[in-house]
Amino acid sequence: MVAEVALTLMLLVVAGLLVQTVYHLRYANVGYDPSRVLSLRMVLPMDAYPTHARRTAFYDAVLDRVGRLPGVTAAAFTTGVPLAWKGAKAGLEIEGRAPDPKWEANFRLISGGYHQALGTPIRRGRHLADTDRPDTPPVAVVNEAMARQFWPGLDPVGRRLRISDNGYSEWLTVVGVVGDVRQMGLDLPVASELYLPYRQYPGQPWFAPRDLVVRAPDPLALVPAITREVHAVDSSLAVSDARLLDDLLDQEVAARRLGTVVLASFAGFAALLVVVGIYGVVSYYVVQHTPEIGVRVALGAEARDIVRLVAGRGLWLAGAGVVLGAIGAVAAARFVRSLLYGVGNDDPATFVAAAAMIVVVSLAASYVPARRAARLDPVAALRR
Repeated sequence: MVAEVALTLMLLVVAGLLVQTVYHLRYANVGYDPSRVLSLRMVLPMDAYPTHARRTAFYDAVLDRVGRLPGVTAAAFTTGVPLAWKGAKAGLEIEGRAPDPKWEANFRLISGGYHQALGTPIRRGRHLADTDRPDTPPVAVVNEAMARQFWPGLDPVGRRLRISDNGYSEWLTVVGVVGDVRQMGLDLPVASELYLPYRQYPGQPWFAPRDLVVRAPDPLALVPAITREVHAVDSSLAVSDARLLDDLLDQEVAARRLGTVVLASFAGFAALLVVVGIYGVVSYYVVQHTPEIGVRVALGAEARDIVRLVAGRGLWLAGAGVVLGAIGAVAAARFVRSLLYGVGNDDPATFVAAAAMIVVVSLAASYVPARRAARLDPVAALRR
């Protein structure tokens, strides 16, 4: 029983740490507000949209139509929404500084209103807008991580940079800094991120924006209407992968959640075995010591004394198991340290809660046979 209690405590501690990890991952600050935001995918065929002007005309027409739908507060195109597409990296040159081949950043093409649709806050300067067109100076918006990396202690607004390895040689003026968004993964550090207005970046057809994001009170109800508006612009284009950004977060933690549920189920079953085991051991203890209990009652022991005597046996087993289990749980928690997020492997609250649960279930399992022992007829017990 001591070994069983110890192993159960180890399971409870590890399961508790992983449950907290899943919670912190799912409800961590991802840098945007995923509630009530819908994404839909539409990949423009290269043969039908071979030029930048054709693609731009399609995006402008769709955004104009979708933006007028009832309830839509913001709509924008992007090459990929967070977590669904991790990002493309490009080498960078910073004006006034010697080139470094290690300088790079993720970059996305977006339309004006993209960060407003996601709910990403602006920290300095301004958002990209529909007024950023091919006939205006090339601009870009960077995230806070990029600002810290390339302009530490400085205001990046007004600084210039250039993408060095993507066939686009224009110098870009930074016009704004937005908050960091967890694009690469919920438990990965935020990378430097560069946002470019799709109207100013001709690029390659395969790197054209493909995801439409829409913010509305009930975005899923708008899917048929949005699809109709897209088909009004191009009836042959497929509209697919309609999903809420909240669902993307759920998918990101789905594998961890499944593993945690399985482990927590084993821990719960082990706790049930502890209850059954301690109940059985203490009940057998009462049977073995019935004559002794009869003598004690005959000599004046009260019911609470018998309950204390018998229940103490179960609590002694639990206490010994908790001590050994706590030692094992420390080692087990270190073993899963790389899987944790938002909680340390030595989190005292988890250890205390698991130990308290063991003590409570052990006390409950011991109390029933202890009460039965306290009700023994001393005459019958002495006769035995």
